[in-house]
Amino acid sequence: MTRGLFDSRHELESIFEELAVELDESGITVDVVMAGGSWMLWHSQRASTRDVDSARRFDADVQAAINRVGAGHDLQEGWLNDAASPFWPSDANYVDCQVVFERAALVVRTPSPDVIFVMKLYRADPQDREDLISLWQLCSFTGPAAAVDAFTSAYPHAPDDEYLANYIAGVARDGDQFPSSGTTLVALTSATAAESRAWARSSRDHRAGSPTSGGRGVSQPTRRLGGYRSHAVGG
Repeated sequence: MTRGLFDSRHELESIFEELAVELDESGITVDVVMAGGSWMLWHSQRASTRDVDSARRFDADVQAAINRVGAGHDLQEGWLNDAASPFWPSDANYVDCQVVFERAALVVRTPSPDVIFVMKLYRADPQDREDLISLWQLCSFTGPAAAVDAFTSAYPHAPDDEYLANYIAGVARDGDQFPSSGTTLVALTSATAAESRAWARSSRDHRAGSPTSGGRGVSQPTRRLGGYRSHAVGG
């Protein structure tokens, strides 16, 4: 393991094993729905990641056990976190995720590529475009229009975005040129990067104007056991 980085699926599995033991000894159980960079690494679509983002929230008392395990590997505090939970699609269900790791105290699930794709669209960070291109060939969308429909279904509260269809069409075009083969894209052209930044700014501006949007620091209803819970995400 590179200092502070996970470099392979095997390294994620190893630390999950350690965490499962720590949680079991502490009498705590956790259900993680892996998203973000850790999902990409698990599926060989990224070379490394600094943390494991869960799209399912867990209780605050879990963090101490997480940090104890991370300290033994020079990982940052919160290397496992639930920062992805505000971006969980309203039409997705945790039980539909694939269980990829299971012990008495720890279950780790992975959503489908389609779910990860719309989550990254909704987060709207320029850096996500490379992941979206890598994801495109893994998704079941029949074309850009189907991806737009999936996004609309996942986030019905999101304001209309006039640039969304063209942005996804560009991702699909680049994704078709770089079929998924276990290697990630190294760089974007300056024109593509500029397009990505412009769309991300537009998308965040749209979400900032919506009281139920998922933009940074803005409350959004997110799925949790027992119903919906509104909270904010920052950073």
